[in-house]
Amino acid sequence: MYDRLGNLTMPLELGKVFFGPGSDTIFTLDVESGERRRTTAQDVEDIARLCNALDNMDFIMSMANPADVPPNDLYIHEFVRMMRGSVKPNVYTIKDRKDMEDVYRIAAAVAGGERALREKPFFLLYAEPISPLLFPEESLQKLIFCAEKGVPASYPPSPNMGGGGPITLAGALTLGNAECLTGLIISQLIRPGAPFLYGMNTAAMDMKSAIVSYGSPEWPLSIMAQMDLARYYDLPAWSAGGASDSKVVDAQTGVEMTFSIVASFLARATMVHDVGYIEYGSTSSMEALVIADEIIRETRLLAGGVDVNPTTLALDAIARVRPGGGFPAIPVL
Repeated sequence: MYDRLGNLTMPLELGKVFFGPGSDTIFTLDVESGERRRTTAQDVEDIARLCNALDNMDFIMSMANPADVPPNDLYIHEFVRMMRGSVKPNVYTIKDRKDMEDVYRIAAAVAGGERALREKPFFLLYAEPISPLLFPEESLQKLIFCAEKGVPASYPPSPNMGGGGPITLAGALTLGNAECLTGLIISQLIRPGAPFLYGMNTAAMDMKSAIVSYGSPEWPLSIMAQMDLARYYDLPAWSAGGASDSKVVDAQTGVEMTFSIVASFLARATMVHDVGYIEYGSTSSMEALVIADEIIRETRLLAGGVDVNPTTLALDAIARVRPGGGFPAIPVL
């Protein structure tokens, strides 16, 4: 994918990992007061501006369903606010095909026309079936529209263990794989070669509260298993990371964000969303986004390995150092 300046920023290919926030939370932690409150359209724009400034956020999502806009038009408002806030690639959600058509017209205007948008799309649809095995008409119509127009799309189901999927991780992965491949087949029947992102959401559902756990160890474990499937199919893959079950930004948040970010890197996911979510994915936090950005920076360094070449071997410096003298004492040549 490309940004609106025409630069290749987010190719949908295995082996490269791109991070960004999620979408559709209900609440946000106010960055000034620390209050947990309903999100607004201004929050969507502010979060987009923050992601635009963070070096390790490669794309944006809205992170919110604003409560201060007409409910039937909220996804359009989200898309416009994200366009105002950032020039990074955009991953968006939408209600139905009519809204999809509106978003496409907006994107074409931004890109300089429909032909320019087809050549360098800067946005990607996030749509879902409903696990288990339900493919709603409005969901499929969005996927079909994207295939017709050459817009990249993802279609990850959510067979969360004990909820939409079997209680076992292997069973949930089996169901989710079949549901996601159904979306792939439909998109390819409409337009062979239509860009498609493989993936699914398979976290564990707490049997006492019926809450899907974003911080459970099953989530990063499922990420690694999904990436094995993606490599088997030779498909770019959708993933999740950088989120927490904690209700505040604390040590638990840092630990849980780190585990899922590292797992996504080591498994070589293509796109990792939900960065900056807390409280089981119901609350967005700009503070958590900033912390996650630093975790991603350190993980990129870790995953990059050691660069070995004539310069980094530093043989000249080693030859000049005096035994026991330390490298600060090396004479300047």
